[in-house]
Amino acid sequence: MSNQRLLLPEGVKEKLTRLYASKHQSWLSSTDSNAWPLRIKLGTPTEKEAAANPSAVKDWIIAWSSWQGTGTLSWSDKRWHILGTQSLPQEISFTDAAQVALLIGERSRWERAKQRFLDLSEKWPILLHTLPRFFYALADYSDSDIARLTSLLEWFEKKTPVNLYPRQIPVSGVDTKWLERHSGIITKLLSVIQDKDEDNLYKLTGLTVPPRLVRFRVLDSELRNHFSGLSDITCPVDEFARLNLPIRRAFIVENDQTALCFRDLPGAIAIFGRGYSVEIVEAVTWLLKIKCYYWGDLDTHGFNILNSARSHLPQLESLLMDEETLTLHRDLWVMEEKPILAANLRTLSVEEQNLYLALRDNTFGTRVRLEQERINWEFAWDCICKVYHSRSLSGKPTAMQSTTLEDSTQLRIKASNL
Repeated sequence: MSNQRLLLPEGVKEKLTRLYASKHQSWLSSTDSNAWPLRIKLGTPTEKEAAANPSAVKDWIIAWSSWQGTGTLSWSDKRWHILGTQSLPQEISFTDAAQVALLIGERSRWERAKQRFLDLSEKWPILLHTLPRFFYALADYSDSDIARLTSLLEWFEKKTPVNLYPRQIPVSGVDTKWLERHSGIITKLLSVIQDKDEDNLYKLTGLTVPPRLVRFRVLDSELRNHFSGLSDITCPVDEFARLNLPIRRAFIVENDQTALCFRDLPGAIAIFGRGYSVEIVEAVTWLLKIKCYYWGDLDTHGFNILNSARSHLPQLESLLMDEETLTLHRDLWVMEEKPILAANLRTLSVEEQNLYLALRDNTFGTRVRLEQERINWEFAWDCICKVYHSRSLSGKPTAMQSTTLEDSTQLRIKASNL
């Protein structure tokens, strides 16, 4: 007889844990009418099996004799010819999900989820079959978050907030960040309540979408005259996209403080990249027609952001994202928390791809990261100036000075050799 056939208490807990993970949503809404009582057979042996492995059977009986968990344990008497009458555990049964949750250590989460499910489905019966999909929210949201969610759904049910921004919603505790973090559950529940097939919160509610903003510095005194002398400007992306100025160079810089360190360069601007928000460049078509550089952290995420930005700006060149810069600043390395593990970043050059893979594969050490702002500034500025002057700036600048793919490739090679 295999010992695996005799189900011990720990085996029952493991089985119930797997069952709970797959069934808790249907149990919450009581849609599984055949779920209860839930019976688990414990693997009663035959006389022959018991005689062949008496120690295993004895341990099994002792384990269940001392059982003090939830559920109802059933025993049966077996009258065997040789071993005589033996009282053996037969099955354990559970009347509801609460008993199962208690046994596997999920009692508090289950009780919170169940009560919140009952409260919300009583208020909105139409949500009966939708709420279980958000078990994690029902179980883990704070009381204040559930109160905000309920109040917000009630407010949207009564109002169509035309021309209102999220920050203007008159519900206590609800601001733009809270709305963004919980937009998935809000959108789904509200679409069911309003009987609308829409998965965009702003279209569903009528809220006004906050404009995407871009921050940039003007690095040329003549260009600053177009902005009444302002050098550090934040504006909506669509307004930035409509600029018509003699800009010849754009430096997209990851770290705010690093961007603030840039000195004047004729015809140039510095754009604050701010991580994956760098994708806003997709909307700025005039950037396609000038020289653009990206300078990010020397880690896997930095190269992933470069890869993403270059998918919108094919001529984009990396700056100070090379092995020489990395190794020269070894004493300033830190550890990257969650590296990117992609096998290939398709827009990277051969040199960039090789360095990305070396960082990903821990060639230089465990999860090596060099933050952009830690690079020696005089070293960095010298490299920036060399790249800036690597092509003649003579002649009258134009707002839409074009760059061929061949020129871009040649400059990328020059920059990598600095």
